[in-house]
Amino acid sequence: MKWEQVKKLMGEGGLDLIMEGVGFTPGAGWIVSGLYFGGKALLEYTGNDFWNR
Repeated sequence: MKWEQVKKLMGEGGLDLIMEGVGFTPGAGWIVSGLYFGGKALLEYTGNDFWNR
């Protein structure tokens, strides 16, 4: 499966939903979720919006 097909299948919202669920796990889940959303925000603020190219 090509990467573009994977992006269409899951989408940005699907991945966000999964990472929000991970964020409910104390400790490691908080770290993983925080890194994901922090990295996503950093990429969007620097103009590297991966999902919406």
